[in-house]
Amino acid sequence: MAPGGVGFFAVGGDGGDGRGGGIEATGLESLLNATIASNQTTGGLPGCGRGGCGSRGTTYGGAFDVAGSVALTNTILSGNTGQNGPDCNGTVSSGGHNLVGNNSSCAGFTGTGDLVNLDPLLGPLQKNGGPTSTMALLAGSPAIAAADDGVCGAPPVNGLDQRGLPRQDDPQCDMGAYEVQP
Repeated sequence: MAPGGVGFFAVGGDGGDGRGGGIEATGLESLLNATIASNQTTGGLPGCGRGGCGSRGTTYGGAFDVAGSVALTNTILSGNTGQNGPDCNGTVSSGGHNLVGNNSSCAGFTGTGDLVNLDPLLGPLQKNGGPTSTMALLAGSPAIAAADDGVCGAPPVNGLDQRGLPRQDDPQCDMGAYEVQP
């Protein structure tokens, strides 16, 4: 720097926030018999300048971040990661019969049959039949025979799981996208 000159040592900017590893819900969302598991939200990397680096962005909602309105029925949220709200961040509207693994930053799981802070015992994401990969409900899962049969049988679920296999009603259908077959 020349004598009498002004030095400029800029610090880099902060990284952007990560919102909703699975879904950033900014409008009206409705999930029926869905499984949202093993998603991760990551904050943006900081910028660096000659004066130092900013901080990494904060993360909100491993499965989803609720900025709008999210209605859930017969849905599983589990095993997702985020600094603020591992499984979700915000308030949901529960239609009942949902299972959330960690509701530390989630509110609204007060519907009939909602199960909170439980492990759904999901298998790995893999081909279990049908056109897409699914996460099977393992033996002893609290999501087995715990859903609302009326929702399982009505459109758009139409009595089928994600694989196209029939939903059971003996005694009840299962929460999530996967139905255990007899």
